Amino acid sequence: MKKDKLINIFIALMIFVGLSVMFYPVVSDMWNTYRNSLLISSHKKDVNDLSKKQTEQIWNEAVNYNKNHKENFIKEDVFTNLKKHTKSKYDSYLNISKNGVMGTIVIPKINVEIPIYHGTGEKELQTGVGHMEGTSLPVGGTSSHCVLSAHRGLPSAKLFTDLDKMKKGDLFFLHILDKTLAYKVEDIFTVKPNETDKLSLIKGKDYVTLLTCTPYAVNTHRLLVRGVRTAYKQNQEQNVSILKDYRVWILIGTIVALIIVNVFMVIKNKKKKRSKK
Repeated sequence: MKKDKLINIFIALMIFVGLSVMFYPVVSDMWNTYRNSLLISSHKKDVNDLSKKQTEQIWNEAVNYNKNHKENFIKEDVFTNLKKHTKSKYDSYLNISKNGVMGTIVIPKINVEIPIYHGTGEKELQTGVGHMEGTSLPVGGTSSHCVLSAHRGLPSAKLFTDLDKMKKGDLFFLHILDKTLAYKVEDIFTVKPNETDKLSLIKGKDYVTLLTCTPYAVNTHRLLVRGVRTAYKQNQEQNVSILKDYRVWILIGTIVALIIVNVFMVIKNKKKKRSKK
């Protein structure tokens, strides 16, 4: 009897460990998504609390930065030797909440809404999208080119994991202050980490490039999804919901199945005890 009990405990422990390993990425991603949703809500509140004059001043400072920004200066590949982001005057632009959040990016095609941070340091890229310092700020403008980067394949967060699903013509949106900027995917490139010519300013163009590693889990190259500014229409932007993610339904289904199995086992054991009596 004691031996059977120990075997049951061991089996239960193995099942628990197995399920923990299996569902860590899903649960961790859900937590990161929830955390980011709170951060985004807090940022939106801070933006709404600004006066019209304050909003215009902060926006104009960023626009003027882009006007005076004549060349994208990219020191090195963002994913090579990740370091802590060093703060500078650059961090004062669009820093409404004083926590490094510049705004948010929404990509309906891959069902993500993620905060945009100043810089591409290790901390910023663990939970969100990093704005590459040395490129145009995410406020658009003629002859501007903003580069936004995020990890792909992190077990703890989805981020740009599905960026390879983007096609030409797909839309993504930047929410900066009280404005929404729409971009349509115009080109998709796969380049080596040290090839940065596709991130340069192009006269007369308003570009945002989304940058991540590729191939998945190999990471020898960089995937560049370049969008060109297009007119924003409210009905273009679909609602992003974590419940659309198939992994969530797998998790919910498994939990329900485990509850049913548990109930079945309890009932079975009770029947055994009654029959013995």
